[in-house]
Amino acid sequence: MAAKPEKTGIKNADDLAALAHSFELNITVSIKRTWDATTHTIRITLPVPPLYTGTDQGRAIAANVLTMTWSKRTTERARGVFVSATLESPDASRTVRTLAALDAAVRDLGHEAARLASETAARVEDVVDTPHTLYIGDEPRRADIPAAQVRRVVATRRLSRRAVNQHPETGAIHIGNHSYVPAEHAAPVVPRFHMRSVNGGTPERISSTEAVAEMNYAQMKGRRHVREMSAGQSRARIVYKDPARGTVLLRPATPEESAPATTTPTTA
Repeated sequence: MAAKPEKTGIKNADDLAALAHSFELNITVSIKRTWDATTHTIRITLPVPPLYTGTDQGRAIAANVLTMTWSKRTTERARGVFVSATLESPDASRTVRTLAALDAAVRDLGHEAARLASETAARVEDVVDTPHTLYIGDEPRRADIPAAQVRRVVATRRLSRRAVNQHPETGAIHIGNHSYVPAEHAAPVVPRFHMRSVNGGTPERISSTEAVAEMNYAQMKGRRHVREMSAGQSRARIVYKDPARGTVLLRPATPEESAPATTTPTTA
């Protein structure tokens, strides 16, 4: 799923954007500021399935657009207000005037996106019968994922009528910015590292898998053992209640820190 849209601070607008995000619709938020008010324009569109990219049908799908404008004055305790909204399709354009109609318009777009996703989705039997490598974006992260596991992912997505696509040449399964690529088309996974320090001590290099596991533990299963935590962009600061565990800082290793250790040969 795509990243959550930027919040406007206007409850009704943010609720509608969150609803659109739950349907995996495309959302863009643009902001215009003046001395007395901030205007937010939220644009919601249907995702074009890769099967229809560059075709007349794809262009028709992309032409379904809900555009909403909201405004909020800069004065203290000002409340956001709905300014206007337009729902466009290849055949018509109409004004949307009420919150109920806006909610219905977002749901209609969501249901249409689900129909298109189901219509063009990869099938379980299409998954290449070989181990896969998980990519996040353009970076290979994990190798040797069994084809059976990829088939379960595809089956789950199809059951929920959510987008899951397959590359026509490589057989890679694409879900948002995640891809499962058959081993014969995948690059080697490059080990990723984090640096971990305790109470300001010397950082120790650990695998990124270990770092992420500690972050997840501190946020979920082990949160009762944590006094304070902040995390973002693969970094974290964890203050444990147990003084022996102290304050842990986690950050991605630099390229120099990630490089294999070298040893200087000795001479007899």
